[in-house]
Amino acid sequence: MTGAGGVGVDLSSQMIALLGAQNNNYIDYIQGDINNLCIESSFDAIFFIDSWHFLEDPIAVLEKLRLSMKKHALIFFSFSSYKALEN
Repeated sequence: MTGAGGVGVDLSSQMIALLGAQNNNYIDYIQGDINNLCIESSFDAIFFIDSWHFLEDPIAVLEKLRLSMKKHALIFFSFSSYKALEN
């Protein structure tokens, strides 16, 4: 994957350690709260993978992330039904 890369954000330091142990040279991992995070990079795409429901103020987060998006960047959302996992 030439020229591709990304930044992963997770609140859990244990998850960041686990992901960092995979030694992926294309992704940087940041331990932090997306509600209060400042990222000084620009992105072609932003993915919210099972994380949208954790946002305290989703509109404020999107407005802040918009500053880090390149022109014509895309935002993707994925949602899971955790109720199915409870049974």
